[in-house]
Amino acid sequence: MKTHIIQLDSHDDVLSVRDKMAWSKAPRILLVWPQRGSVLKRQVDLFLLHRHARSLGAQLGLVTQDQDVRRIALEEGIPVFGSVVQAQNRSWRRPRRQRRRNWLNQRPRVVPTDLRTWRSSLRPKQMDYPFLRILSFVLGILAVFSLVAFFLPSAKVVLTPLQIEQKLDLPVWASPDLPSVNLSGGLPAFPVSVVVEGGEQSPSTGKTALPDRSATGEVVLSNLGVQPVEIPQGTVILGGAEGSNRYETTRQVIVPGGVGQTVTVPVRALLPGSQGNLDAGSTLAVEGLLGMVVLANNPEPIQGGEDRWSPSPAEQDYQKLEQTLENSLRSAAMEELLKSLTSDQLLVPGSLKLSKKMSETREPQPGQPGSEARLNLQAEFTAWYIRKADLSSLSQTALNVSLPAGFHPLPESLEFHFAEGSKIDAQGAIHWTTQVYRKAEADWSGGVAAQALVGYPSTEAVSRLMAMFSLAEPPEVYLFPSWWPRMPWVPFRIEVVKR
Repeated sequence: MKTHIIQLDSHDDVLSVRDKMAWSKAPRILLVWPQRGSVLKRQVDLFLLHRHARSLGAQLGLVTQDQDVRRIALEEGIPVFGSVVQAQNRSWRRPRRQRRRNWLNQRPRVVPTDLRTWRSSLRPKQMDYPFLRILSFVLGILAVFSLVAFFLPSAKVVLTPLQIEQKLDLPVWASPDLPSVNLSGGLPAFPVSVVVEGGEQSPSTGKTALPDRSATGEVVLSNLGVQPVEIPQGTVILGGAEGSNRYETTRQVIVPGGVGQTVTVPVRALLPGSQGNLDAGSTLAVEGLLGMVVLANNPEPIQGGEDRWSPSPAEQDYQKLEQTLENSLRSAAMEELLKSLTSDQLLVPGSLKLSKKMSETREPQPGQPGSEARLNLQAEFTAWYIRKADLSSLSQTALNVSLPAGFHPLPESLEFHFAEGSKIDAQGAIHWTTQVYRKAEADWSGGVAAQALVGYPSTEAVSRLMAMFSLAEPPEVYLFPSWWPRMPWVPFRIEVVKR
């Protein structure tokens, strides 16, 4: 007969062996225990595997030297073999000892010798006194009705405890130097920073002069020697304070030989604009070696240089842009910080400040032409935050001082609101006022209420509850069955809940 052999590992359990057995299509499944290690030594393990094999329509056999496993297998009626070869050659019938034990456990059949005596012994005995039978029946009925009346009724009581609101203006202060919560209102603060950047632009309000036309005029050149001097076209003549203005001759001329001989030459400013205009009689000099043999002067002014005015950013424009941009970046930094904080972190009011300007770009610079002033700024802002748990602890302690007797607080109703305005003291701590709100509820107990209502009429139960607890409205009592006139007689049949 075909046999599916499964070699077990030391780490196998019931589930893994069941999975291996599920793949078997053979009528017999042989589980081979490992040489080392112990697996499936519980009786329940072999019982489950035996039952699983039967569900697969197969017969289960074991190959093991473990005496505990062999003993359990014999008790469960599973054939056990010493080796795989022995299992394939021997019969898989249930051991005779197991069959004999099952036969011994069967109850012997009793065959009565006298059928009449046996039939009479099976007939139920009748009571000698009918009155006792009726009394027992009535008492049984009464006992059943008593149990029903005692345990069947139930009630549900809905209470609406009175709630009050507590308000308090709590002065608090925060500082990074504070290690823990201070009962005087101090809270430890923790710094946090963020880097933001942005740009602003505005029309230029200033003006700047741009060179438009070059100045022109005539210069008289005087010879300092006896030889004629040739002055090429483009010779540079210096004029103005410290020779800041430069002019060039527009044609070639020759200064006649002889000391004091002169010639007039037209000149033009090298740079356009009004800066090239020069008054008559200004100090002039010829640039280079020619200046050693020729003198220059301008009996007539050099003029005609003109400028045109162009819009240009003024310093005030950038100051206004910087103020506007800082306010905009401050708002952006506030949004970024609020997003980065967790639900247990609260930003300290008035703690946000500009700590450092990372970069600043002005385009164009003041005095440069441009119709718009553009400012780009990257800045780091720093702020403080406090832990919400610290503020809650401080607020709860302050509110408990004014908590009325007979009421208990509802911590989940605690709310905060930071008042406008904060101050920084000499030590750098920030002071502000926190408006704290909390609800308090009148004390009540479902167990005490159930004990007090046992057996009372429903109408009286309402008045007793109103006298026992501070309620916002009369309690609601629901009885089951609805026609039942009284509260249940046992407390655990009364359910007291809060609206």
